[in-house]
Amino acid sequence: MEEDTFNWRNVIQWSKEPPDALCLGTTEVARMHQRVDNKTWFATLDQHLDYEKRPCRNCTSYESGKAGVMIWALRHEARIRREIEERRAKRGR
Repeated sequence: MEEDTFNWRNVIQWSKEPPDALCLGTTEVARMHQRVDNKTWFATLDQHLDYEKRPCRNCTSYESGKAGVMIWALRHEARIRREIEERRAKRGR
């Protein structure tokens, strides 16, 4: 797996469900969730940041949510890369 590319994977290993996490290399940056009560989908963005900084967005379907998450990630790619690198640098101290 390339460290510098976006890729979809499952959060739960061996899951038979569709991929639900968008990662940049090995760092999760967004996640798709399905509600239990009404089965609708929503996305949590900025998964690499602290919990209170992660916005949620409702999706009309899994497919549209996944496409929207990818558009968001490409639009914010430079910022996401910078934030991931900053967090790695802080851990390295």
